[in-house]
Amino acid sequence: MKYTCIICNLLLLSLILQSHLIACDINNIIAQLLDVPVSEVPQLMAQQTILINGNRQLTQLLDETIFCGSNIDIKANKIFINIIDLTKNETITNNPKMNPYLNLLSFVQVNNSLAKLNSTFIEASKLAVQYNANNYKISIECQGQVNNVVISLNHADDERNNAFINSTKKLNPIPIVNYPEVQKNEGTVNLPVNKPNKPRTILYRVLGGEGIYNIDRVGCSTGFWVRFRTLELLVTVGHCPGDTNQTDPDKLVYYHLPWGGTYDFRLIGSMIIRFLRPVDRGFIIRNSTRISATPLIINQFGLEYRIAGTVLPDTEGAIVCKSGYTTEINCGTMFAIYGNLIHADETSHDHVIV
Repeated sequence: MKYTCIICNLLLLSLILQSHLIACDINNIIAQLLDVPVSEVPQLMAQQTILINGNRQLTQLLDETIFCGSNIDIKANKIFINIIDLTKNETITNNPKMNPYLNLLSFVQVNNSLAKLNSTFIEASKLAVQYNANNYKISIECQGQVNNVVISLNHADDERNNAFINSTKKLNPIPIVNYPEVQKNEGTVNLPVNKPNKPRTILYRVLGGEGIYNIDRVGCSTGFWVRFRTLELLVTVGHCPGDTNQTDPDKLVYYHLPWGGTYDFRLIGSMIIRFLRPVDRGFIIRNSTRISATPLIINQFGLEYRIAGTVLPDTEGAIVCKSGYTTEINCGTMFAIYGNLIHADETSHDHVIV
């Protein structure tokens, strides 16, 4: 079984946390998340690395008609394998690739295979389009407690979404409808409009997770710097200008807003490339000598994390932390890696990490 994971939102740069965590404030956040002493975090992160490696070997062996994916539990130090028939577990335990991880494996009996949930997921997605549903998220969640397709909605859209929800009741299994609490959105940076100051010669660094904004005070968070030939480009989201059809060049010019900073129009450059699909991304060219591109992510005031070729873990249950202008630093666990989203403004993303 293979998952195709697309990072649809670079608004919040995600970091994989290995055992070499460098800032105690991140350790504190993870300790609170896991409800453990801070001193245990490095060992738990080392366990996560082993669990992720074992899970990557495992996912190549899972027959989607028998299994429904797997997830890791760092505190339990286990890889939980969701299976509809426990007598078939020997296809995993007898495979030589899993020998180093046998003591980490735990099988959980579930009712629905991934193949079955994939079918329901596809049908539910079609019904959402057919009934013009709005502001929803559809995901496959294989864990034993859920083991179903989950549709997340907002009560504010009930009138529009009722026909869609009623139509899903004919599916097998019937999807679970969920109304999660509204979470803080990493959205517009609200700032007063002034004319740009005359450029100064001071050099500023732009770090991942800081803020950017345009002349209309519409903004978002920075992602990370990339190099293309001789160009230095800052990655963010393609919808950052607010209006997804924005073509006014003056409104595609972006300025730097560090955490705790002030509104002084530190020019970064213009967004020269932007897409909404298949991945929501935009590229801002560095055309100011006052701005310095650097491979660092802001981790807390005065603290930084260096980017060193890390990738997002493709494992349910893995801990991921993010840095953003509005939310600053927080951490959580991945609970689904296959979902479709449509937002209140009717922009949508497919095959996303949740």
